Amino acid sequence: MDANTHIFNSEFALRQFNGSCPLLIKILNKFVLEYLNFNEKFTELMLQGDIDTLQRDIHTLKGISGNLGMEALHHASKGFESKLTVNLEEQLIVEYLELLSTTLTTITGFISNNSNNSDSKPAIESDSKQVLITALKRNEFISDVKMQKFMQELDLAPDVKNALKNSIDDFDYGRALQLLQ
Repeated sequence: MDANTHIFNSEFALRQFNGSCPLLIKILNKFVLEYLNFNEKFTELMLQGDIDTLQRDIHTLKGISGNLGMEALHHASKGFESKLTVNLEEQLIVEYLELLSTTLTTITGFISNNSNNSDSKPAIESDSKQVLITALKRNEFISDVKMQKFMQELDLAPDVKNALKNSIDDFDYGRALQLLQ
């Protein structure tokens, strides 16, 4: 990565939203939620050999990251998109996904540091709660990785988190839904 390439150019991103930090934070929260588990999706698509979908996803990520001032990720996505094949070198994949992770960490830090009234945490918590409720209502399997993410983002008492996790582990989704409400 070029030393002059920023992980996140917050000044640029703020200009994209006419200086509205609350609006930028709202959009960044959505970005973080959307791409938090991208590495799982990426791996699944590679295993399936679905390079077309993967190229569309990387193309979308390239555009979003460029519009939001995530310069390093935007730049990396440009090159990565053109190199996507079933036989892509593992090191390139690792570097790309690590850059995405670094970008998400940087964005999360920006959100935390620029939330005057803590609107961003409840937004993530609220979105995560809704995503979990929807998954439970659909009787979807919730992987350990996703469960850890939910446990980090949900603002619940430790005993409720433990009961929720146990209910989901036991596939008692009805009980899990009761705990969330």
